[in-house]
Amino acid sequence: MKEPNAVGKTIDITDGVNDTCWGEYVNSLARLAGKSPIKRNFSKNTALLLSNFMILSYNVFRIKPLVTPTAVHIFTNSKKISIKSAKEILNYEPVVDFEEGMRQVENWLRCEGHINR
Repeated sequence: MKEPNAVGKTIDITDGVNDTCWGEYVNSLARLAGKSPIKRNFSKNTALLLSNFMILSYNVFRIKPLVTPTAVHIFTNSKKISIKSAKEILNYEPVVDFEEGMRQVENWLRCEGHINR
């Protein structure tokens, strides 16, 4: 936040391995919270159609959607995240891998009282 060359730029930070997709990350958080992981049971197009219908139902009848188009895009996104900008602008080098990062997130969530198991 103090680097002038970073102003106005989006800089992604990862463990540098770039093999974790959003779905895996969110499902890891779900497991930490004691929830079942979300499994892809529909094609992306079917899921988008259903999710858009659910949004329409919410707007008309206030029925809470089980899935949203945003969630569909997140769970079907396999784009790899580059940390090139972080390395070039911030001289960033990852020191924690995904598994250790998730252990640290779990410890923080426990200390904050968000998970108890």
